[in-house]
Amino acid sequence: MWGWGPILGPGHPTPGRAAEALTLLRPLVAVPIHWGTFYLAALGAGMWAFLVEPPRRFARRAALVAPRVRIEIAPPGGRVPLER
Repeated sequence: MWGWGPILGPGHPTPGRAAEALTLLRPLVAVPIHWGTFYLAALGAGMWAFLVEPPRRFARRAALVAPRVRIEIAPPGGRVPLER
C-alpha cells in the first residue's frame, strides 16, 4: 500500500486508494502491508514519514469509507493475532 518513495508505480496504491478498495472487497479485517520496510537515506529526514505514516493514513481513510472493517497494524516483521 505504499511505494519505495515519493513516486508510486501503477501497481502500488496509496494508503487512501488501498482504503477505498475495502469498499469493493468488504473484508472483516484489513492488515496494511508494504510500508516501513526500506529506509532510503537519499531522501533524508523526510523519509521518516514513509516509515510511519502509511498505515496511519490507511486507517484514518478506512474509518471513513469502510467503518465496519477492523484495521490491524503491525510493525514491519510484527504479527497480528486474528481470531476466528
